Amino acid sequence: MCTTLRRGRSCVSISASEERNFEIYGMSGNSVFDCIQRHVEKAHRDGIRVRGYVSAAFGGYRDKLDTPISSAIGWCQLLFRLGCYEVALGDTRGKADPEDFNLMWDRMKSFLPLERIALHIHTHWYLNWESHLLRVVRDGVHTFDTYAFDIPEPTRQSPDDLL
Repeated sequence: MCTTLRRGRSCVSISASEERNFEIYGMSGNSVFDCIQRHVEKAHRDGIRVRGYVSAAFGGYRDKLDTPISSAIGWCQLLFRLGCYEVALGDTRGKADPEDFNLMWDRMKSFLPLERIALHIHTHWYLNWESHLLRVVRDGVHTFDTYAFDIPEPTRQSPDDLL
């Protein structure tokens, strides 16, 4: 839910999937958000910048598309209102195929400040990560992250294709 990072930064996390919030945190999304709000307020009093993270933003947790897009958009908007300098949208399970991803992204992007959005991907979980990444790059998202042990499989694309 909350992690203090080096250099005066912190990260807070909530899932767009209510099931996932209960599984990870043992509480509802609203209760997770209450905890996040207290953390962010304290961090800002202490001069610490806070980055938000919304997991399961593109298609849920267990079933293919079990998380409503409005949930991911709503949590992002609330994290921005709290003062998060950036929010990463988690696409770690790859539940959305490229067509579904594009439909979801097209709905999301009109509600979110793209210059403050990041995409968090786990490349080992699914094959569509490159098309998803390229799609958001075309719309102006330029921050991406993954976890430290996520080394992508060799790709047929040239690195220049990702620019």
